[in-house]
Amino acid sequence: MIHTIREHFSHEKELSPKERKLLEAFPYFDPTHIGDLVSRGGQHTVVRYGSDMVLKLPNGLPFAIKTPQAAQRNVALLQQYFPDYMMPTEVYQVDSTYCLVQEYLRVYEPLTSRVLPEVKDQFHDMLDSNGQLITDTGFSLEPVGGEGFWRTAVSRLRGDHPTDLVLANIVVDRRTPGEPHLLIPDIGLYTLEAHDGRNYQALSLLLFGLSQVLIRHYLDMDLRGEHLQASNHTAVE
Repeated sequence: MIHTIREHFSHEKELSPKERKLLEAFPYFDPTHIGDLVSRGGQHTVVRYGSDMVLKLPNGLPFAIKTPQAAQRNVALLQQYFPDYMMPTEVYQVDSTYCLVQEYLRVYEPLTSRVLPEVKDQFHDMLDSNGQLITDTGFSLEPVGGEGFWRTAVSRLRGDHPTDLVLANIVVDRRTPGEPHLLIPDIGLYTLEAHDGRNYQALSLLLFGLSQVLIRHYLDMDLRGEHLQASNHTAVE
């Protein structure tokens, strides 16, 4: 599994004919505007669309979002609880699959413990909102993401001892010089209750716990929000 995930995160692969055909099946998109592969993440394959947008297709990995309904639910929750940080996102559906449309970010970097001091207040605010999300719904942000786990957690287990935590699902937008702003481009959420089945819940709880350990160790913060660390919510105890 680790080898498969590592290969999946390679940014040198091209968009497959099957993926391109699937994108062209969406009647909402102009096939002549579908461009090159940007990246492959833990949830989606990202493709250029025109000069200013990207398309995100679910990639079929075991922990990826499976249905259009789940994608729409996650986007709605992220927009509700993180209105200052969630990237504008549209969800399009064809049959049993979906595609996301977002703006193409040209000047950004993943949030890391190294750059955190520049946006610490924003991240505190985001974690507090995440604590409220957990309390209200049993869902949580996935801040580290599959690529972040690979670059941080897995490499540490292999003895590489990274000095920087990579939160791959949160990015620092640097389009305005001197005013870095956090953005959430990913729509993945941990399901800490059995919203999507008990197997997915078990995996989410495991990854949530690992994320919590990393964030506490590297950042001295709490994924549930500072003011909610003593919460009695059964999903995260």
